[in-house]
Amino acid sequence: MITIENLDERLVIFGGLFTVSNRLQVLLDQTIEELTAKQWFVMAILELMDEPPSLIKLANTCDSSYQNIKQIVLKLEDKEFVKLEGNPNDKRAKKVVLTNKIKMWSEKNKDISSEFVNTMFEDFTSSEIKEFSNFLLKMYSKLGEMKNE
Repeated sequence: MITIENLDERLVIFGGLFTVSNRLQVLLDQTIEELTAKQWFVMAILELMDEPPSLIKLANTCDSSYQNIKQIVLKLEDKEFVKLEGNPNDKRAKKVVLTNKIKMWSEKNKDISSEFVNTMFEDFTSSEIKEFSNFLLKMYSKLGEMKNE
């Protein structure tokens, strides 16, 4: 009988990435008010950007497809967290602009977000967090290489 202890550790990591991602999404969907985990992630990225990005730039920054990001942004626009504005330099391109509602939402939910992250990592030492971060960045970089091959 195959048990997790008998599996190649690389396969445990490979499968674990999917299961952790799914569990994280389910927990965030249950925890975050008004937004799904994916909508929250896109808004978090938008808040970090210096200027309103085009949909294409946002998709690239989120490492997602244009179609996925457009669907998320349209739902965020329906909820009045963002608005799509025309770009005077390119009539086809739309810029994603945050509204004041996101600032109010972020302020209202910052404690929930902080508590969630703190709880998720409370059993890790600071060196484990740093090492885990380095592993993820290394894996992300390798996947980028594989994507470009």
